[in-house]
Amino acid sequence: MGGVVCGMMSRFGLAMRKILIIITILIVSKYSVTAQNSYSLDFDGEGDYVEIIDESAMIANADQMTLSGWVYPRGPNADSWTQFDGFFGFRNNNDADFYLLQLGAYKVEGRLRVSGGGEFTIITAENSIISETWHHLALTYNGSNIILYIDGIEAGSTEASGQITNESVPLKIGSLAFDNTNFDLDGQVDEVSLWNLALTEQEIQNYMYAEPTGEEGLLGYWNFNEGSGETANDASGNENHGSIYGATWSEDVPFSSITVWYVTTTGSNSTGDGSEENPFNTIQHGLNSAYNGDTVLVAEGTYSENVLWPAKNGITLIGSGEENCIIDGGSLASVMRFEEDLGGIIDTTTLIRGFTITNGYAQGGYPQNNGGGIYCFESSPTLMNVTVIGNSSFTGGGIYCWSNSNPLLKDVTVTGNSTDLYGGGIYCYESSPDLWNVTITGNSASDAGGGFYCYNNSGPTLTNVTISDNMASDAGGGFYCASSSGPSLMNSISWNNFPQEIYFFGFHEPCSITVSFSDIQGGEAEIETNGNGTVYWEEGNLDYDPLFCNPGNGDYSLAENSPCVEMGENGANMGATSIGCGAMDVDNNVTPGLFILHQNYPNPFNPTTTFRYDLPEDALVNVTIYDMMGRGVKTLIDDQQTAGYRSLQWNATNDLGSPVSAGIYLYMIQAGEFRQTKKMVLLK
Repeated sequence: MGGVVCGMMSRFGLAMRKILIIITILIVSKYSVTAQNSYSLDFDGEGDYVEIIDESAMIANADQMTLSGWVYPRGPNADSWTQFDGFFGFRNNNDADFYLLQLGAYKVEGRLRVSGGGEFTIITAENSIISETWHHLALTYNGSNIILYIDGIEAGSTEASGQITNESVPLKIGSLAFDNTNFDLDGQVDEVSLWNLALTEQEIQNYMYAEPTGEEGLLGYWNFNEGSGETANDASGNENHGSIYGATWSEDVPFSSITVWYVTTTGSNSTGDGSEENPFNTIQHGLNSAYNGDTVLVAEGTYSENVLWPAKNGITLIGSGEENCIIDGGSLASVMRFEEDLGGIIDTTTLIRGFTITNGYAQGGYPQNNGGGIYCFESSPTLMNVTVIGNSSFTGGGIYCWSNSNPLLKDVTVTGNSTDLYGGGIYCYESSPDLWNVTITGNSASDAGGGFYCYNNSGPTLTNVTISDNMASDAGGGFYCASSSGPSLMNSISWNNFPQEIYFFGFHEPCSITVSFSDIQGGEAEIETNGNGTVYWEEGNLDYDPLFCNPGNGDYSLAENSPCVEMGENGANMGATSIGCGAMDVDNNVTPGLFILHQNYPNPFNPTTTFRYDLPEDALVNVTIYDMMGRGVKTLIDDQQTAGYRSLQWNATNDLGSPVSAGIYLYMIQAGEFRQTKKMVLLK
């Protein structure tokens, strides 16, 4: 299967076949992965499995190994441990475990158990995988750690040591056993491989779509391309064939033959041809060159672009990761736009993964002034492992969804975005996006819907979403609903948004909201419906401080003693993140633990911005604006304040009430012995 490289070029040097396509006199070189993938195996959850006898002999006494493959979980969420789904691996629950297993709340367990009793386990966050969706899983062991990867991205790790010496444990696919219970998979599996090397994240990404036959360290490779019969042949050439018991053949596969285009910061659009050896240097050129179903792989670096998505559906755009693959809009326009002229062809088969999208500034007349980070018109792409930060616009600072735009957001962060009107984080009009494990924090709207704005029959579904520290100048700091909108929240947290957590517009058609297994500050009573809608307050809801680990520094993971831990549906955690720190002193958490001056937002701004600061104790507080010459411009407060989370606004006027000119300004807080200064930019 063809290799995905989310970043730097593979050291394995995957063989690529050139296909010449002649269109009139233009010749375009496409670099196509030659792996054939025609079939997968389907397991019905009733005792189907594949067994490769004594395969543990192949990894006995090994200090390194990797197990990987594609899975398509189909069954409902497990209500009890007896309903777990076994994907593939070794398991005797004694001295030879190396497997991948689906737990409740769509978590994935990876485990190594070695001879001599050492047991090492990784359990991923809730909703790490999605039902009825193909995911690539990999578990590696390098002699000191095991690491679990989902879709080529690290999802968890833990220290580990020891070796498996038992040589007689079979490798099973589609079922794993625990005592007298079989964890039978209801779903599909494809492209399983076993290695005596610990593949790196880059190498795992390379082989997600690549045929690894002939590569160093490959012990077994079961690609299930036979399409008939009761034998799963080992395509590695090592003759480790498996027997199929009950599983049936399916033509539903995670991918077929694909074409891969490469982009690096050191490539060239003029002399490059998009190959690994001769890449392009802009994402736009890679997308323009791609065809429906192609993959564009982007190496790490910063790409200063304002991307206009071409009229092609099913393209997979993969960056090297949110930490090091950045698309910077340069404050010129939206960072990425799915425009009206696409004709509504973009659906969730279009995938964008592994990027930070930042510094977009949607400006000009309508509709160019909407959607600072991502603009969607009748378009529903999938975003995974994406951070949308520091973008601004007239409406929809982070993400803008208009007219039946229903994107899927999974493991996405929307933070620090701002808007002149509605929807600092996300704006929806006649759109119903689906959000899983999404963090929406620190966004602001100069009018309504600091975190999320829903208008005109919008019904987004939020599962394990954290909405916190968002602000709106008028109403709906967390969530604003208007005109027959009806969002749904499950396993989610809405906390410390200003001025309200959830707000309904008091006119036009009534709205509704459904809330279950969620932590809402103030509870049902604090949802302001203005007599114009219905709150469906279902089971499992809380009104307790979620005990975020360090929200002042952007860490919204949960403390070990958070009331949101294991209080979601079926024992899942609430919110987008898992436990990230030890137990927290609840009394100390009522007020901040440290003096902190936060970055103003929006920034840049025109003409109003907000300052937030944390006071762990009562103090005489002075907050003053200075110009770059150090001259005082405006004193916002000079008074005694009690401990707590505080905020102030500045409307770009001086102490005399006169407007100040555009430029860079400083704001400084002094509270007792604490003093801190930050910069901000006023635009005109």
